[in-house]
Amino acid sequence: MIEVRSGLRDGERIVVAGAFLLKSELLKSTTPEVEVGAIERFVAAALRQRFFVLLCLAALVATGVAAYRDLPVEAFPDLTNTRSWS
Repeated sequence: MIEVRSGLRDGERIVVAGAFLLKSELLKSTTPEVEVGAIERFVAAALRQRFFVLLCLAALVATGVAAYRDLPVEAFPDLTNTRSWS
């Protein structure tokens, strides 16, 4: 057992072992009237829709590979003299 002597108010808890919680889950369980931020809502939605996120990632990777394959790259630099002889 761990005894905490200061720093906590009545009703507050500390976690000594356990799983990682999202801030939005923690706020929902303690104070339901608190507005959660956009990032917390985005992360929570992404965790609920894992298949959709993986599908979007696959489409993004496929688009990147296609763009890379179509990228014009010159293998040899142009070594001609660019000075004008007026």
